[in-house]
Amino acid sequence: MMRGEPASAAAPSHEGAPREPEEPEEPVQLFRPFTRESLAAQEARIAEDAARKALIAQRIEEGIPAGDDYVHHSRDHKDADPDLEAGGPLPKRIINDFPPELIATPIEDIDKFYENKRTFVVVSKSKDIFRFSSTNALFLLSPFNPVRRLAICILVHPLFSFFVIVTILVNCVLMTMPSNDKIEQTE
Repeated sequence: MMRGEPASAAAPSHEGAPREPEEPEEPVQLFRPFTRESLAAQEARIAEDAARKALIAQRIEEGIPAGDDYVHHSRDHKDADPDLEAGGPLPKRIINDFPPELIATPIEDIDKFYENKRTFVVVSKSKDIFRFSSTNALFLLSPFNPVRRLAICILVHPLFSFFVIVTILVNCVLMTMPSNDKIEQTE
């Protein structure tokens, strides 16, 4: 310590000195609502990935080795997790972590393979996974459009599946009935 310096300017001693309370880091949630910020982050990851691929292609074209970045990036998330495929149930390992308030609500994709793809996920009441594109539907309806959200909510509702199955069964029964003249005249 130099002569004119106060004692606090000396190197901090860890013995007996009061420490600042560290705020606990929030754990990264697996299930996060799909928001406009999520979509912007998704687009940024896609742009970053495209820039990285362009840089690697340029290096290869110039004869420069692609480097470790290419090797590590090409190995990450090569295939989609078969437990998290669309139409299947949530895996047992994460089903208890799913918050009930996010049922039938668009959430960020839970499969790391789709991290750089334009997708989001909706989980139904029966804990089935539905995957949707985050691009505009019909070139008009963004993922945040109320009409599209209503259509998604109807699609993932269990009564919709029940209605479709009943319609198919009624059609099968009607097709097996013998035809008569009145029915033939209406066709």
